[in-house]
Amino acid sequence: MKNFVNLLLLIFSLQVISSCQSPTQNEDEQTKTEPSSEENSIIVDYFLGDYVTKSYQSRTEGSDWIVVRVSKSSDELLKVEVSSRADKKRPTCTWSTTTQIKDDKTLSTFAMEEEILIKVNGNTLNILAANPEEDGILNYFCGGGASLSGETYQKLSEPLDESQLKAFTIQKSNSLQGITFDISATEQNPNSEVIITPSGLEATNEPIRFETSGTLMQSEVEDLNSDGSPELILFFTMFGESVENYLKIFSGNNNKSISEVSIPDITEEQKKGYGGEEEWAVIETSVVARFPIFEEKDGEWVRTGKTRQIQYKLEDGENSRKLVVDKVIEY
Repeated sequence: MKNFVNLLLLIFSLQVISSCQSPTQNEDEQTKTEPSSEENSIIVDYFLGDYVTKSYQSRTEGSDWIVVRVSKSSDELLKVEVSSRADKKRPTCTWSTTTQIKDDKTLSTFAMEEEILIKVNGNTLNILAANPEEDGILNYFCGGGASLSGETYQKLSEPLDESQLKAFTIQKSNSLQGITFDISATEQNPNSEVIITPSGLEATNEPIRFETSGTLMQSEVEDLNSDGSPELILFFTMFGESVENYLKIFSGNNNKSISEVSIPDITEEQKKGYGGEEEWAVIETSVVARFPIFEEKDGEWVRTGKTRQIQYKLEDGENSRKLVVDKVIEY
């Protein structure tokens, strides 16, 4: 009997020792597989920098050029911004995206639901679609037949010359009821700077300056609340992981000054079936947003053939004017 008890105690002791050692072994395995903060910092630093096309070296002779700027967004994410020369003409290519580290030489992001890879090999960088058949997506961020793909970008060892990156290539002017708005804007590169210069206001005609993430595509003027003082409506398109359209509206205050209008986000109810591709318009004194409705079929989102339209009216708010939903229709 005594021997049997001793055997049980021995088995129990071995189980206790084994259970105590297991976590330590797991911790050792995790230590082996997970990079330290110092190792992670080295990996991140490997990607950072400004990478330019070969034509950058002849920029003083008038050559067009493109730069890919890789900077740190967080410990795990890197920001990639593509800009082009903008002092002589509209920028050839512009793009801004947040990427994840895929491996020690590759960053990954998505554009139009396709995976895009940014590969760095020493001092060179290339941009390509993970699926070679989808490489044409990278043409979308450029004009004039250019593409982000097919170029080899060389890392600069000196600071980037930014003097040619900024130019007010967009000029527009709108007038109504004796008030004129002159608008100057750079293009998304990766952000746009916009200057609105009013004339004819009674109190102040000081220019209004702001930066925004999209490119100014169109401007209109309309007296949305029929008070005799016009509103300026600016239409922007943002080219990033997807293409987004949005508005900025500035309302006239009794023809004395202008101030920005608050525009509400689309609610969850209004968003049912939303897949982007929204368009904005001014119809008489209403502001209208419309977008195609999607539904899920066999694991994919497909168009239903219907469109949802949200119609807004301009009303006074507590601190400023705002757009409020007037009606929502589907057709």
